[in-house]
Amino acid sequence: MIEVPPDDESVTYVRLNGEDTPLAEAMPLIFLNPKLDHGKEKAMGEEGCLSIPDLRSEVRRSAGVKVEYQTLDGETRTIEADGLLARALQHEIDHLNGILFIDRLSAAAKLGVRRKLKRLMLEWEEDGLIPSKR
Repeated sequence: MIEVPPDDESVTYVRLNGEDTPLAEAMPLIFLNPKLDHGKEKAMGEEGCLSIPDLRSEVRRSAGVKVEYQTLDGETRTIEADGLLARALQHEIDHLNGILFIDRLSAAAKLGVRRKLKRLMLEWEEDGLIPSKR
């Protein structure tokens, strides 16, 4: 499920089944079995994830996307969007494919977050959130 604030100014278009739709009417978006079509234009944007709290980094993604998906009722739909909604769709579809946003970082960016990620993992071990490797 994705829910982008209806006043997010980064989203300049949303099309549901080819029809222009106000962002507020498209939210929340619950999608099953998505098929993602990446746009050609790319954009950098800061991302974070509830799976890795307190870690944010710049990630390069398609600026606009088209996704074919099924609703909870089994209806096939398409959504086209840019801005935060396009980024959120790509991020959540990555999760379905076992990919985290840190897997999308450049080699230099991965080095930059490596130390912080190690510190977070030690904290999670101490808190019992993940098994200890010691």
